[in-house]
Amino acid sequence: MPAKPRVHEVAADVGVESKIAMQTLKSMGVFVKGPSSSIEAPVARRLREALADAGYPFPSLRSGGAEVALSYANALPRRLPQLIDFLLQDHRDNLAARILAQASADRRFYFVPGRAHADLTQAASEVTELSTAGLGSPTGLAIVESRGTSWLLLGWSTQPSSIDLVSATLSPDGGSGTRLSVTGIAPRSLPLSGGLKPATRPVSPVRILAALWSVVPERLPPAEKTSTLATHRDRHSPTEGGEQEETRLIYATRSTLGLGSRSPGGAQRTETGPRTTRWKVSGHYRNQWRPSVQDHERIWIEEHTAGATDGVLQHRDRVYLIAPRTHPSEQDT
Repeated sequence: MPAKPRVHEVAADVGVESKIAMQTLKSMGVFVKGPSSSIEAPVARRLREALADAGYPFPSLRSGGAEVALSYANALPRRLPQLIDFLLQDHRDNLAARILAQASADRRFYFVPGRAHADLTQAASEVTELSTAGLGSPTGLAIVESRGTSWLLLGWSTQPSSIDLVSATLSPDGGSGTRLSVTGIAPRSLPLSGGLKPATRPVSPVRILAALWSVVPERLPPAEKTSTLATHRDRHSPTEGGEQEETRLIYATRSTLGLGSRSPGGAQRTETGPRTTRWKVSGHYRNQWRPSVQDHERIWIEEHTAGATDGVLQHRDRVYLIAPRTHPSEQDT
């Protein structure tokens, strides 16, 4: 952003309408002619902070709501679905929130822990293009943990010729550190034809999204193959209709995300006995083996219900961890 940004540029950065930014400036005692007016850098910084404190585009981040949001953030990745739902429960109707709502519709969540941050930033600096072929899912939400105390939020939704992407920084409030703050909200539409623009920063949200899948492990070590599913299950109380909610953490591999294997062969699925419950399977890619051509084909599986036909319906949110396990104790991370 330029040294003296325009009001509409700051508004777009935060993810609010220009008229809201102008109203906020007026409340700060700063008067401008219109959205195209330039403001000094210190004023722009105060404006962004004021809009963030007001909870835009998430009114739930005011007062006590920001404390609840931070409690979810501090319990990542287990609470990633609940954090997103909390942010969107009473969101403002603007582009950033709409993209996040679309991104969370299929309930595909991804989390990159801090130990994978160096590998991811290195891969991001080498990315040359963004395409749907390399994405783990057409829509989804990812949170990338930095080595400090902040997280990068990415939400994307693919369109016929573009990808709608919103990025934001989640961090404890700089004052007391007891409230979650959402800053740097940037919604954008990215064309899928051609490579990334040279002006794109070496490690930008766009490059992070494109590189996310290049650091997915090929497969888990032999001793951990039976733990490919559900390294942690976080169950919630059954609803009145006898349904049960559940959040699962899954250490992602290229096969679980339908990205295909970089090497021949692959781990065999381990049978776990008869199923006693039903669950909704969200839409996902599968790397389907075709005996006729002796090769895999990447296909899309529509949302459906699986499991026992007369079992209790479970609502499963799956959070895929984009990093290899390093120690058995991380099972409850």
